Amino acid sequence: MSQVTERRSGQFFEALVSHQGAVRTENEDAFMARGGEGFWVVADGMGGLDDGQFASRTVCRRLAEAPLSGDLERDAATVSEVVRHANYLIFKESDERRTHIGSTVVALLIRGPRFAAVWAGDSRLYLRRGGVLSQVTVDHTQVQQLVDAGYLSKREAADHPMSHVLARAVGTHAELETQTIVGEVAAGDLFLLCSDGLSRVLEDDEISREMESANPAAMVERLLAMALERGAPDNVTILAIGCGDPSGAMGAAMSASAPVFGGAADDNALSAPTVTPVTEPAGAASAPPSRKGGGAGLGLFLGLLVLAGLGVGGWLLWPRLKHAVAGASVVVVQKVTPAADLRPFEAALGEVDCSWLEIEKSTTGPAGVEMTITGVATSATAVQSALQSAATNAKIQVADIDLQSIAMTPPALCSTLNAMRPFRAATTETGQNLTGAQDTFAIMKQADSKLAGRAIVTATPPAQGDFAVAELGSGNDLNLLAADRQALETLASVGAVVSKAPNAGGYRVQADYPKPGWSSLVLVTGQGPFPHALLIQPAGARSGAWASQFAAAARAGGWKVEMTWYDIVSGSDLSVIPETQAAATNALTPATNGMVPGKPPPPKKTPDATNATVVAPAAKPAPSNAAAPKSDIPM
Repeated sequence: MSQVTERRSGQFFEALVSHQGAVRTENEDAFMARGGEGFWVVADGMGGLDDGQFASRTVCRRLAEAPLSGDLERDAATVSEVVRHANYLIFKESDERRTHIGSTVVALLIRGPRFAAVWAGDSRLYLRRGGVLSQVTVDHTQVQQLVDAGYLSKREAADHPMSHVLARAVGTHAELETQTIVGEVAAGDLFLLCSDGLSRVLEDDEISREMESANPAAMVERLLAMALERGAPDNVTILAIGCGDPSGAMGAAMSASAPVFGGAADDNALSAPTVTPVTEPAGAASAPPSRKGGGAGLGLFLGLLVLAGLGVGGWLLWPRLKHAVAGASVVVVQKVTPAADLRPFEAALGEVDCSWLEIEKSTTGPAGVEMTITGVATSATAVQSALQSAATNAKIQVADIDLQSIAMTPPALCSTLNAMRPFRAATTETGQNLTGAQDTFAIMKQADSKLAGRAIVTATPPAQGDFAVAELGSGNDLNLLAADRQALETLASVGAVVSKAPNAGGYRVQADYPKPGWSSLVLVTGQGPFPHALLIQPAGARSGAWASQFAAAARAGGWKVEMTWYDIVSGSDLSVIPETQAAATNALTPATNGMVPGKPPPPKKTPDATNATVVAPAAKPAPSNAAAPKSDIPM
């Protein structure tokens, strides 16, 4: 039996487990827990072993990187947006594999005395309060739609032969609309998230009885054992979260910690074949949308999937798999003295024309230095030549330099990059002060009705000194978000475009881009003022006079410039980000959310070995290329 993970995160008591079941040999379920931040997720993948694991893993790993603010409604909207982005990635992967891939998702957020649930599919969230079990979520199945429309009773639906056919899931169609509900938390509440591997073989009253246990771990162990005793034809995932008193310390600031993963999202869930390092040019092939963040498994998994065809290897934890620059390859310098000083390489990168490049990872081993270079450039040959010369001149032994994560610079940006590049921040010394939540953001109608690719970036400027923040679009349009520290603080106090990033000592910045292409958020640190005329510029090439003015101001103020890059892709076929569905009082009531205390249990259910593997066709099928990204970058 799978080991139950039991831990305490602040005022939450957690018990987490995912099991392949009694019939299947592999687990396509996945879960993710950020208990210190009051955030838990269950995903049930479908489509067969590799496909189902890819789908549920993508959902959990993406949500593990969701930037949370501490505000319930805002975080629920962020979760919905990240799920919709995962839908885009999975749908695109499904189209490329020419197969049917998808996943359910149910997410729970708790913020002090209130909670929110975000879901798509038939993975469920239950709440046991005062001895009564209520189902918070409503299954997104065809049969449930018939119940809602009054054509079937709940008793008839329980035994319906098509009860496993989903009406909504992540990645099965180009469009996805999650459902969100907000409610109140009471002292002693016990939440349970589960895949349908549990709810299809156990009745609600049976689940309720087991939830009477004061020990969440013992409760989860017993629920899993009962499911296995019933033959558990599907994977079973159970997360139990017990709450303390919401009027006490539970309302305190969130405490970020490393996410906990299980099932297909666990690093050890997938076996990795031996891979021979690739040293040949990768050509101009386009890699799948990238995945970046703190999780190790997904980057390795995706890297292995595309390695044979694209020559793309894994690096970092959940790495960027960006569109490779034509001719990108590995640099190997031999027969020189080993050294770990990266300053010569950083200086060399600063000399490459029409580029903005960073050393994202570096390690030193017996064979020498290994590095991964990220950013944008127009010539992989120029990057390779600069690094080769730096290694030779500095007599540094280099084992491997990976250029595969470099994207093609939009030509319009050259004048701005060349003007700012002499003032690049030495990030190998200062660290990365800008971190994008994702490497790809789709242009779509946002919740505020604005049509844009909405990038979410965590900015951690130095504690001392002043700074300015600006957006640089792919058409070379420069838009000033904040001209100084005070301006950004003012925006953060309003909380619409900028908010404080919990436990990061920085800010969560929302940057909107109306056109597709590789774009950036720009952080300029140093002594102000930062003139508006320099940092507000229309699309098009910058003049030589502008470059001279920027250089003069930068030298006078001791400016340093940092950028983070992401691909803004066309996403006009994707649906609107759903608004949070909250009752006026934010209280759970049967009339608004379907939670009916003490509802009669449905009749005994018969295990169905095919449950959660069939998805109903959309009412209006989308074209097969509806979610394919469009870019103005020649590859």
